[in-house]
Amino acid sequence: MEPFITKDGREVPLRAVGRRWVQQVQSRHKDPPPPYYVATTIAGVEEKHLHKVTDKGSTLTTPEEHQEWNEYQVELLRVRVERTKEVTDFLLFECVALDPDEWSTDVKLHGLELPDPEDKLNYKRFWVENELLPDTDDMAGLLARLYMLGGLIEEEQVKTIEDFFRSTVARLSAGGAERPAAGEEEVEPEGGH
Repeated sequence: MEPFITKDGREVPLRAVGRRWVQQVQSRHKDPPPPYYVATTIAGVEEKHLHKVTDKGSTLTTPEEHQEWNEYQVELLRVRVERTKEVTDFLLFECVALDPDEWSTDVKLHGLELPDPEDKLNYKRFWVENELLPDTDDMAGLLARLYMLGGLIEEEQVKTIEDFFRSTVARLSAGGAERPAAGEEEVEPEGGH
């Protein structure tokens, strides 16, 4: 398997994991059941329908339905964030074929704490994020590659994600440098809009 290559040319060896493992991690976090409403047909039969909320309208009519929908959205977001975190942790731990070794800095000298080495999952994630790949661009690229190895995205999407992240970082960096200093007026270029 090809290693992940950082921007500065370092190689991070990777290993593949079975798609079933990723699916099992995902399955531990089921989306909550969506709220529904009951409608009575002309024949007097009650039917259940899922609520729909779009930019064109909503089936929500009562304050209780709005509250139930809002609670559903909060819970749905919580579950999806937790699922994504666990899948990411699994992929970082299993696919990065390096284990935490020495740190470049003795962080305790600076009053900082590392996660407990006995908590292998958090320790390795912290090590990958802060020691192995502290560059956010490299970290985003690695995560895209790991999601491909886990079968969550296609290979073509990895390049798209990496390009999007790099262009966003470049745009934000350039945008910060071009903004006028506090108290200065922004001058429009000649012929501009």
